[in-house]
Amino acid sequence: MSARPASADDGAAIRTPRLSLVLLELPVLEAVEGPTSEERSLDWPADWPAGWPEGEDRANLAWFRKRLERFGRTPWGPRAIIDASGAMVGHTGFHAPPSSILDLLHDDATFEGDPGAPGSAVEIGYSVFASAQRQGYAVEAASALVSWAFASGAVDAVIASVAVTNAASLGVLERVGGFTAIGRCFDEEDGGERVFRRDRGGSA
Repeated sequence: MSARPASADDGAAIRTPRLSLVLLELPVLEAVEGPTSEERSLDWPADWPAGWPEGEDRANLAWFRKRLERFGRTPWGPRAIIDASGAMVGHTGFHAPPSSILDLLHDDATFEGDPGAPGSAVEIGYSVFASAQRQGYAVEAASALVSWAFASGAVDAVIASVAVTNAASLGVLERVGGFTAIGRCFDEEDGGERVFRRDRGGSA
C-alpha cells in the first residue's frame, strides 16, 4: 500500500486493497445528519447505512463536527470506511492535526515513564459497524492510517487511547503491530483508557 505526503488541501482518499478511507467533511456531516432524503442527497461516493447515525454515533458525529469547526479543512480528520461495494462500513481517522502527545491527551493522563520522544504525534480512532465486523476492516483501516501518517513526513509517533474494557479494539492495535502501552487517561464516555504509542520506524 502506498501513501502520499499530506498537505493542508489534500482531500484524497486513503486506499487499501479492500477499502477507501474518505474524508468526512462538514458538508457531508450536515447532509448525513439531515432528517429527510432530500437533505441526505449530497454527492457522496458511498451508500449511507440504513438508519445511520443512531445511538453512540450521533455523539461521534457531533464530536467530529466540533473538531472540523475548530481545525478547518484538513486531511487529519475523520474518515468514512467504504468497502469495495461502495458501502460505508464504519469510520476512522485522526482526532486532530499533528501535535505533541501531551497536547493530544486529556489533562489527567498519567504515563509509565517518558510519554515519548519530542516531536509531533497524531491520535487515531476506528469503529466498524456491527454488520461488517470480523472481516479485518478495523485492522486494515488502522494500518493504513499509521502508514499514511508516517509517509506524510509530519508525524514522529502515532498514538491510540482504548478503553480498558474494549477487548476488540485492544486486539486491533495488537494485530496492527508496533504499539507499546505508555500510560492511562480517562474519557467521560469510555471511562479508563490505556494509551498506546508507535514511533516512526517501529516494527509491525
